[in-house]
Amino acid sequence: MIHRLNRFRKWLLHKTPELRHLSLSDALLAKIVLDITRKATLRTFTSVPIHSIILIHPINRKSALDKIDLRVKALSDIKDTMVLNDETISNDQLIEIMPSVSPIQIIPYKDGYMSFEGNGRLMALQKIFSDTSTKLDVELFSLPSDSYIYKDIEKLQKMYSV
Repeated sequence: MIHRLNRFRKWLLHKTPELRHLSLSDALLAKIVLDITRKATLRTFTSVPIHSIILIHPINRKSALDKIDLRVKALSDIKDTMVLNDETISNDQLIEIMPSVSPIQIIPYKDGYMSFEGNGRLMALQKIFSDTSTKLDVELFSLPSDSYIYKDIEKLQKMYSV
């Protein structure tokens, strides 16, 4: 429990530059992230196609968009050397290029996946690898199909008008 709270604290501190822009949707997002980490029935590392993952929220704040632009530039400089023979970008490669306290984290969602951690990194990767079948190492959190978390995600999507 303490480990999870520390991870949540680190995540929240990482978002400090965006605190002045927080809204009710951000509070619901934080609740969803915490609930996913608490209620997951299984956590495993796997590789999934980059374009099978959607973002849990739109990225539209200037500070976040500026960070994505920096990541896109860094990725474009090394795109050709990143992908291994099996067309998978490893978590180790991501950490080297885009350091973070956690890997990109996803849940099964509809016919694919939804990221709830690492959205900016994912968006940058999707821009750079837009025309490929590249896969990405991620941490997959499994939830019961009837989990209330999916209803909370639907509420969040409505709040963002997605």
